[in-house]
Amino acid sequence: MNDKVMVTSMVGGTISASSLEHRVWNKKGQKLPVSKDVLREAIYEPGVEYMFRKGILYIDDMDFKIELGLEAEGTKDPTEVLHVDDKYLNRVLKLMPVFEMKAAIDKMSIVQKQELVDYASKQNDIQLDRLAIVSEKCNVDILKTIELNRQKGV
Repeated sequence: MNDKVMVTSMVGGTISASSLEHRVWNKKGQKLPVSKDVLREAIYEPGVEYMFRKGILYIDDMDFKIELGLEAEGTKDPTEVLHVDDKYLNRVLKLMPVFEMKAAIDKMSIVQKQELVDYASKQNDIQLDRLAIVSEKCNVDILKTIELNRQKGV
């Protein structure tokens, strides 16, 4: 039986968690192994639980997420904490039907919505009606954000 699980950073920037074996994630998408026993104890710390519930840190192992209480019993696909990466954000913004896009954004945490806004503001080929949905669902003026990014040269 494997006593470690891979934990992935889902946000840009550095994340440090001393209660998770002093692990430091330096970039989005970085995966580090963490002992399951350590996670079983650390999940009761509000800051650690917050990072997993809000999608800042992510565990791929569904059975272990269920054991930790991060997903409901019998769940096969993530429902509580979504795996939000650039590929998923692209799908939400450009490929999903509008009703599915709205539902997907509603399931996102505030951190994930910020990632969506950041990603959307750097794209040049998103339809205006979809940008309007992002503005409404994320409570941000996405067109103003895009304009500011262009002025800054981002």
